[in-house]
Amino acid sequence: MAPNDRGTTEPIKLDARLIDITRVSAMLSALAYEENAAENYSRGKSDRYEHPDLDYIQFYINDPDQAIVARQGGRCYISFRGTVLPTKESLGFFFNDWEQNFDLGNRIIHRNNDPSQPACEGRRGYADFIDTQEAKEGLEDVVRCMDDCSDQEDCLVVTGHSQGGATATIASVLLYDWQPTVVTFGQPPAVDPGCELIPSERFYRYINSKVEDNNVDLSLDGVPFVPTIVSGSAHYGHALLLGADVDGGSAIKYLGFNEIDFEPALVDLDIYAHTMAATSDADYSYEARINAIVDTFKDSDNIDIETVGFSDGAVCEYGELCKSGRCEDHVSTSGAITLPLSWEG
Repeated sequence: MAPNDRGTTEPIKLDARLIDITRVSAMLSALAYEENAAENYSRGKSDRYEHPDLDYIQFYINDPDQAIVARQGGRCYISFRGTVLPTKESLGFFFNDWEQNFDLGNRIIHRNNDPSQPACEGRRGYADFIDTQEAKEGLEDVVRCMDDCSDQEDCLVVTGHSQGGATATIASVLLYDWQPTVVTFGQPPAVDPGCELIPSERFYRYINSKVEDNNVDLSLDGVPFVPTIVSGSAHYGHALLLGADVDGGSAIKYLGFNEIDFEPALVDLDIYAHTMAATSDADYSYEARINAIVDTFKDSDNIDIETVGFSDGAVCEYGELCKSGRCEDHVSTSGAITLPLSWEG
């Protein structure tokens, strides 16, 4: 299949392997926003860190950007942080971060970061962090981590949320020979169309949705639907929409491969659905959706999750998002959702 072919819209199934990879990727993508995370998991005064749910973790920080390298379940992960919200202490970093987002200039991205090898063009702003010493050390660390993997073809995962997902897309080219699996959450497009160096078949990009307070309207994360004509970039991989299903569960709808045909109305795009980290005020976040799916199947020996969309009775607003092909403009009270107090972008 040629790069950026829409391919089949036949839904894929999520097996135990992919769900576990997605779970860890969501945890690391949320952790990247945690305030003082490096200090919270530091071993005293050393530059080594510990996390109760990970076998290994290391932080590489060049504010406002950050990479986390981790090992869990026999795999090695590198996660990139997205755009941060402004505070009094980080106002300068915030403006630098958004300056990166709007830098749509071209950046040549060589396979394996080797100028003698083939290359694609990506957006310069999303690659800025890749050029820092901290990011280079992080990339070297995750390659060293792979020495301990028993299966080199199922070892490396590159992930991130929002701008971090765009950076992860670029990093997948730099790590081409290590056959990465890519998992992103709410990412904008980052690389020009036709890039054969992106592992599209092993690329899973999640898009979130949120039921509005009126329990009638559905809003979707607006960042993944930024018109590609703005940046000249294209989307890659399997697009998977997350949402609230009946009885408080989570639904997954497969939207297609690479560039997709589904185009929500502008009025249905929302920034709150872009929230990454799960909190008591954001039970609709990317991390919360993934955790709900994991909890549903935690006692199952054989996980094979269908991605056919919302059940009857859930708010879906677009017929193609529903299992039945039609929408019910109401949701049970257990699906009620509140607005967040904060957002990570």
